[in-house]
Amino acid sequence: MKIRKATKKDSQLYLKLRKGYLKEYFKNSSKKITDEKIKKEFNKLISEDYFIFFLFNNKEVLGYLSASIHTNVWQKGAYIEDVFIFPKSRRKGYAKKLIKYFIKFAKLKRVNKIRAGVDINNKKVIHLNKKLGFKIDQYEMEKKIK
Repeated sequence: MKIRKATKKDSQLYLKLRKGYLKEYFKNSSKKITDEKIKKEFNKLISEDYFIFFLFNNKEVLGYLSASIHTNVWQKGAYIEDVFIFPKSRRKGYAKKLIKYFIKFAKLKRVNKIRAGVDINNKKVIHLNKKLGFKIDQYEMEKKIK
């Protein structure tokens, strides 16, 4: 098992993983998923304050975690944007490995709080995050503007 930070050379790998995630996430949506949008997103995510970590078993990629680190006058915090594991590799502890790895990485960056966005209906991820020490601190609300 190996986890490594993405580099500019990983755009095709990210494209493959992100397509899998977005197809699942938007399965009941009419949103159009394009390679161009994913590549643009990738270029943003490998900037100074954003990170992507890939999880491999030998040479096979199993999933990824994307996150950001931000600083304001009150704290240095991190936000886990996405954790995606291919369906055939789920329920084997891989998401947990990625999150634990990121927690260690964040400590090295002197982050003092990590937040994670979780779909309110994703009970498995909520349970996993609670096992890793996350607590529901506040609710995030959304309003679609037409």
